[in-house]
Amino acid sequence: MARSRRAARIAVVAFITLAGATLATTAAVWAAGAAPTAAPIVTPTESVRLSAGPAAAAAAPGYFIDNILFSGAGTGTGIAQVRNSATGRLVTQDPAVRPLDIAAFGSNRRFVIALQVGDSCATRLYAATLSPRGQLGKLSRIGPTVHGLVVSLAAAADGNIIGLAVYGCGKTVPGYLAALDVRTQLIRRWGSVSLDGSSGSVAVSNDLSISADGKLLAFTGSAPTFTVSPAVQYLWVLSTTSAPGTVAERSRVVLSAPASAPALRDVVLSPNGATSYLCTLTGSTSQWTADLVAYRTADGKRLAAIAKLTTTGSAFQYGGTGCAMAADISGSDLLVGYPLHYFADTEHGPTARIARIHLATRSISTFSIDLPGSAGMSVAYGIALAW
Repeated sequence: MARSRRAARIAVVAFITLAGATLATTAAVWAAGAAPTAAPIVTPTESVRLSAGPAAAAAAPGYFIDNILFSGAGTGTGIAQVRNSATGRLVTQDPAVRPLDIAAFGSNRRFVIALQVGDSCATRLYAATLSPRGQLGKLSRIGPTVHGLVVSLAAAADGNIIGLAVYGCGKTVPGYLAALDVRTQLIRRWGSVSLDGSSGSVAVSNDLSISADGKLLAFTGSAPTFTVSPAVQYLWVLSTTSAPGTVAERSRVVLSAPASAPALRDVVLSPNGATSYLCTLTGSTSQWTADLVAYRTADGKRLAAIAKLTTTGSAFQYGGTGCAMAADISGSDLLVGYPLHYFADTEHGPTARIARIHLATRSISTFSIDLPGSAGMSVAYGIALAW
């Protein structure tokens, strides 16, 4: 993993435009009626009220964990790396811990980690705490064994409610969303979810987010249909106290867009769930642009354009994903991942560029991290972030 990188790198130029009068909104290119009505861009003071939770004054955590995602290697082959959240410097990694996904909760250094049970179609959840120096502590088992492979998880602030997106281990086996109550060990499920190409009436394509109290899940995806082409993209929310049923029956649409519009990628809820920070992605092999916009969760009204992140001069021959997002537990800062930058020689791994955004001031700093090179048919195609 700690292999050397060639000194001469292809230049990656990042242009960052803060929210303002010149920032074009994603909603402007959506079909009429497909996006919420635009509202004036809010001032930084209003942005604090949008984004801040009860702990908004707390300092952002000093470390985050990235989970490297590999193509062609099966599920559960990620590598968890602890990094400095100001510089991206690698602090530690444990090759023995290869999580399906990771989510932060509680203090600035507590995490939930999903691990596959051997080669079976089952997942176990563990809690771990980082030391003050960023070392990953002992894994402690929490909750019952989950049937299926967890492809995304999100944890409430106190860690008592954990949201799960679970792959059913087969193209003909629908996946499901679930909420685990750690105190009672009960899992509430909502089914008919398409994950990684499995069957289902709702396709969930990106990570889950959860409100601080654990009462609301948010996610993006599409609803496949045989009568309408192309499929429609959605941002949904789902109450974790909803009666069991299908996701289509129990979830609520916050906003929608045609498939021809910019791709709806990751979403992060503010701690109180009132605001949804949505990242949309447009681009080609030579340039990608991520637009981060705040919407009111209750009705999908556009509240603020937060940032535009554009990367040029990159070759994304393996379709590296962008818009991976994570918020610190106070809801005051976001980490947002750019699409990966690849090199001609895949033995030298791609570069991931990360933007750290302070929502109150819209200030942005960026750093880059090196990912492993290809191993056989496996290529790093993205990262997941937990902060």
